[in-house]
Amino acid sequence: MIKISKENDLIVESDDSKINLPMIREFLLGDWGFVEESEGVFRRTKETNPASIEQIVSFLREIFQDLETDIVIQTDVNRREENRQNVVNQRQEALDVKALIEKGKQAVPELEIPRLSNGKGLYWYQRLGVMHALKVRNSANFSVPGSGKTWMGYSTFFMMKDVENVVDKLLVIGPKVAIRAWNIEYESMTGKKPDIKNIKAPEGSSQEIFNNIDQYEIFFVNYSMLGKELDNIITMLQQHRFLVIADESHHFKNVSTLNASNIRDIAQHCTRKMILTGTMMPKELSDIYTQFDFLLTDSGVLPNFERFKEIYPNDNQEAQRAVSELLNPYFYRLSKARLDLPPQTFNFTINPTTYSSTFTNPDDVVEMYDVQRRIYNVIAGMFDNPSEQDRTDIISLTRWRKKCFVFLIEAATDPSLLPTDNQFTTNIFDSSQVQDLRELVENYDGIKDIGPPRKLSRAMELADGTINNGGKVVIWCSFLKTIDKLKKLFHERDIQTREIFGAVPADEEEDPQYNRSLLIDQFREDPNVNVLIANPATLAESVSLQRECHHAIYVDRMFNGGHYMQSLERIHRVGLEPGTITKYDIIQSANSIDQVIHDRLGRRVRKMEEFLSHADLMVGKYAVSGKQNFSNPTGEEDELDGDLNAVLEHINQINDNQ
Repeated sequence: MIKISKENDLIVESDDSKINLPMIREFLLGDWGFVEESEGVFRRTKETNPASIEQIVSFLREIFQDLETDIVIQTDVNRREENRQNVVNQRQEALDVKALIEKGKQAVPELEIPRLSNGKGLYWYQRLGVMHALKVRNSANFSVPGSGKTWMGYSTFFMMKDVENVVDKLLVIGPKVAIRAWNIEYESMTGKKPDIKNIKAPEGSSQEIFNNIDQYEIFFVNYSMLGKELDNIITMLQQHRFLVIADESHHFKNVSTLNASNIRDIAQHCTRKMILTGTMMPKELSDIYTQFDFLLTDSGVLPNFERFKEIYPNDNQEAQRAVSELLNPYFYRLSKARLDLPPQTFNFTINPTTYSSTFTNPDDVVEMYDVQRRIYNVIAGMFDNPSEQDRTDIISLTRWRKKCFVFLIEAATDPSLLPTDNQFTTNIFDSSQVQDLRELVENYDGIKDIGPPRKLSRAMELADGTINNGGKVVIWCSFLKTIDKLKKLFHERDIQTREIFGAVPADEEEDPQYNRSLLIDQFREDPNVNVLIANPATLAESVSLQRECHHAIYVDRMFNGGHYMQSLERIHRVGLEPGTITKYDIIQSANSIDQVIHDRLGRRVRKMEEFLSHADLMVGKYAVSGKQNFSNPTGEEDELDGDLNAVLEHINQINDNQ
């Protein structure tokens, strides 16, 4: 006799000697995470292993014809079998819906979304995203940033609750800052103030919410709080029919993280599931697994993680194509071209043959002060001539050159940045290495006849043109001291600004009187606040400024292509009025690392746009459907050698001209 049962724990009991066969014990004690409690009795106290009850029952039944299952186990097995059959039936229907995107607007039927206020509606490509989500039931939306994924998420919930009657409540899981977008877009869609219950710190403060779930409809929890309130949230999901939307789902793509573990724990308790991210650019197949494992729990589509890695090795292009085909029915993606947005305008043109850039206004490429040029060239020489120790140690050499990237960017922008702390390197510039320029570096701001950094002066001139015409402008820069200098320059002219950088508290939980959410709202809503100064890393997600701001100025840029592209999307998104011109001004110092960064970012943008315009799922250096080859679309690690070589070529040109 062998029996499998479940109360709090999963238990396998047997008086059959077969249970001690090495293969079976290996599965029980290894792959499935059981412990041997006594002879013939095995217990799994927590489902930390991805192996489902159905998989275990199926395996044991092949060996033990007399396997008994209690009612809890059999009900679970039947439910999973039904889910799997539903998934099989939905696959082709979902693919048929996705195929309509190629046929365009005329092929997409109207879809009456409940609760939308008069005059509000979805674009045809957004309706298609909702249709796909309803058809496949548990869906992923990987549309480009700015395509209206929040609207599609809400519309899916309204349809599932008000029309299909399959869910009653909505739980959104996301980064802290995302709740602002869900609040803003709810009001924009429905014309009503949202009542989103934020399950938030300090721990225990949300107990009133959990005690009164019946009274509320929409809930939000950030990824960090999900773990702290996991038991309460699981109970909530078990007692009510929830659509659970994981926003910015790349936050749990790493299978070994706490975020991924928490998501796995709630997966089986959700009535419907949806994941949203505009940065679904996996470098490895494991980046795909965790997100789809949450989505497709109980479906039988994916094996457990170890088996997945065995079947689909990451370095095998055919395996990656197979994964794309396997998962294709379950995700929807809009490319930027589909959005039909008003155009973006840049202060440079690109030669379509050579991809070289020509700036339309020569004033946007500013000359350095003579002292600034001397400092810059000395640092360039240091980049090309590291210490003997660094030269012989490849790891140290790479670290040294990464630091020099930052030093060169600082020198090209404002040499007074060099002796100050920054978030990009743990070491500030050691001016003792340049004895002849040490005093100039350490006292740069006090040098006679040197005014404000020319990049900052140019940024002020460009901003004036917009502000004087009643517009707002966002100025992107990387360093805190630059942000502070710009703030003072504007304030000297009685122009109000708001500044956002890493040290600013994220939301009202940290500081009710001073936080990023409050500052963004002031910039968006206050007609007297016309300038927002920020670094791209701080406003990378869930911030929409396109309704209020149509002009962005870049004082400096780093090599990070992801941050640069995300910053572009803050003001160029669905919701722009027809005819709106979105303007970008890139400021450069002449004959500097700025030109290298400009070229390298241009390459990254082209790769990223190719990646995001593809309808299929792609991983790492492969387009896993088709024959195109995309090398690491985010370009932050694999691109380092190319960045180094490009900077070295730039430095050699400096040396040749001296």
